[in-house]
Amino acid sequence: MQRSLIWTVIWAAIVVFPFWKINAKAGYPGWLSLLMVIPLVNLAYLYFLAFSSWPNLGESEHQQDMLNSPSSR
Repeated sequence: MQRSLIWTVIWAAIVVFPFWKINAKAGYPGWLSLLMVIPLVNLAYLYFLAFSSWPNLGESEHQQDMLNSPSSR
């Protein structure tokens, strides 16, 4: 029991830390990365993060990203 709890905490830290950094760079609060440890919510948040306009990314940069995306070719 205790061993599985330790592995769960380690896994959560491995997943949450990179998303904390991504959220910070995107302009979203870092604590939203905690959503990544909740099943199904993590998938919805991943799609939100991938397809939303990021506050820290200027509108012209966002449009340029959309033009350069593989799906637009």
